This record gives sequence, structure tokens and C-alpha cells, in this order.
Amino acid sequence: MLGVCLDFNIIEEGKNILEVRKNLENAAFLHLQTVREKKLSDNLLNRHASEKYWRLFELALDYKAKKEVISATASPYFKNKPALVSSLV
Repeated sequence: MLGVCLDFNIIEEGKNILEVRKNLENAAFLHLQTVREKKLSDNLLNRHASEKYWRLFELALDYKAKKEVISATASPYFKNKPALVSSLV
């Protein structure tokens, strides 16, 4: 699996989502630490990932939003009206 830190244009990989997240967090921390300790240019703090990765991120958000399911369940408060329950699938 691959993960991208969109704010620093860092790409990391791992065997699963938790490992990818851990690797990204470590890489971002080391990036910030190096910029600070070596007094490097602030431009290194503003190098966003390419448009390709931002589009993928937006697609993932859209997909997540579409996966939200609205289901009707009986409401204990209104005998003839269902209650709407929202959950992620």
C-alpha cells in the first residue's frame, strides 16, 4: 500500500493502512525536524503534492460520502414514521 502526505509531498509505503500511516507520520516528523534543525528554507514546508494526488484524495472523499447508507428503522417515538439512521458501510 502507498500513502501520500499531501502537505509535504512525502510518499511512503507499508504492508497495511496502519503501517502506511505510521511511516507517513514518522517521515513528516523527520522532515519538519530536519528543516528546523538545519535551518533550511521555509519553502520546504510548502511543497504540496502534485495535482494527481489531490485529485485521488478528492475521489476518495467522494467515494466515502457515497458509501454512506441511509436506512429506515422503526422509531420508538413515532409509531408510523421511520427514523433515519446514517452509517458508513
